[in-house]
Amino acid sequence: MNHHPYRSSGAKSGIGCASLALYLFAAITSTAHAAQTCRGSIKNADISSDVVVESSCVIENASIQGAVTLQPGASLVLRNTTIFGSVSGDKVKSIDAQAAQLHKGIVITGGANHVKFVDSSVAGGAASFSGARSVELVNTVIGDALMLRDGSSSLKLVNSTVNKGLSCEGPVSYQAISSIVSGPLKC
Repeated sequence: MNHHPYRSSGAKSGIGCASLALYLFAAITSTAHAAQTCRGSIKNADISSDVVVESSCVIENASIQGAVTLQPGASLVLRNTTIFGSVSGDKVKSIDAQAAQLHKGIVITGGANHVKFVDSSVAGGAASFSGARSVELVNTVIGDALMLRDGSSSLKLVNSTVNKGLSCEGPVSYQAISSIVSGPLKC
């Protein structure tokens, strides 16, 4: 038998290498997109995956590439945080954002007790709140439309800008102080 000192002897090593490569690829791709769950706080972090908010969560000095999803009853506090994915939730307790940038909008359905944005911005999609008892924007820019639906009851804008219209369904107590709404205004 003629063996070369630098060649493998047969297909076994080729199959082994291919199996190892497939295993590593599967391990890398399955963990790269796994959502991170927040039940307390995330601080000083760069997160490439999605984040699921359960109960109460404070996200501070963070950058999140994925989406943020609030579970029913969850509260979210954002401080100096940028979210590149969408933000959504159903039947949430509250959202409190200070110096936050949301790059793909926010959609809350089923209600929220209180929503407050201070020194923040929402771009790349609408800011839509369904059934929110109280929405307050202070020194905040909404780059798209702002919508209050399904029994939302109170909206207060202070030194804020809404660029693509404001719409309210049903009776909403609306107050704007030194604020600009461009586009259609139905509130």
